[in-house]
Amino acid sequence: RTNLCFAHGGGKRCSTAGCAKGAQGSTSYCKAHGGGNRCRYPGCITGARDSTFLCILHGGGKRCKYDGCTHSVSSSTDYCRSHGGGKRCRFFGCTKGAEGATLYCIGHGGGKRCNKSGCSKSAVQNTNFCVGHGGGKRCKIPGCKSGAAGRTELCRAHGGGRRCKYEGCNLGAEGNDLCIGHGGGKRCRTDDCPRSACSVGVKGFCKRHGGGYRCQSLGCTKSARHRSSFCQRHTHNATSTVPIKIDDRVLLQQKEQKQS
Repeated sequence: RTNLCFAHGGGKRCSTAGCAKGAQGSTSYCKAHGGGNRCRYPGCITGARDSTFLCILHGGGKRCKYDGCTHSVSSSTDYCRSHGGGKRCRFFGCTKGAEGATLYCIGHGGGKRCNKSGCSKSAVQNTNFCVGHGGGKRCKIPGCKSGAAGRTELCRAHGGGRRCKYEGCNLGAEGNDLCIGHGGGKRCRTDDCPRSACSVGVKGFCKRHGGGYRCQSLGCTKSARHRSSFCQRHTHNATSTVPIKIDDRVLLQQKEQKQS
C-alpha cells in the first residue's frame, strides 16, 4: 500500500525494466508493454480502449459525435480533431488541432521538428527528421531514398500514393484526383489560363505569367532556367547558382505597372 494515487506512482508498477508506468488490471505490465485487456480484432495485439474489447484503430473507445464520423474522440472532448475536438492551435485565426504537447498546429510550428540543422519542418511519424531529410517511411524500391507516399510502400515516382484518374494515366494525382497535366493541383491565377501554378519562387502563377524563380539580371523579368539564377539570355553573366524568391506582391506590382 502506498500514499500516492495511481497517476503519481501509487499501486503496482510495470515490471519492464526502466518503466515507471502503472501495471494494468491483474497483469504485471502497463498497456505499452502488453498489460491489461488487448484488442480482440484478429491479429491485433494493441491494448483495448476503456470498457470495449477493441483498440482505437478497430473501433474501440468513444467515437466522434459528428454526424457520419467514425473517428475516435480527441482528449476529453466529444469530437475528433478534424471536427474540433482536443486542443486547438493558438495562432490567431487558426482552427486546426494543436500537435502533441505543444500549443500550435504543425503548420505554425507545433509538434516535433526535424533535427537537421537549419530545417524547421515537422518531423515525420516516430523519426526525428522530416521526409526530405530521411524521416518517415521510405520507398521499398532498391536504391531509392525517397519517402513512401500516403499509406503505400512506394514513393510517387515508383507508383505510390494516389494516382491520376484520367483514363490511361498512371501519374501521381495532385489535389483533385488528377495529375498536373490533366488539370490537377493549383492552377495559374491569371484569368483564362489553364496552366499549372509554380510551387517554388513566386507561387500562384505559371512561368509564362511570372511564376517560379525569376532572372536576377537587373531589369529582367523572365523565368530563370532550371538550377540557375538567370534566364537563357543572361546565363553567361551567372555568378550564383542559388535562385532568389520574389514575393507575390512584387509580381502584382509589376503587372499593374505594365497595365498602366
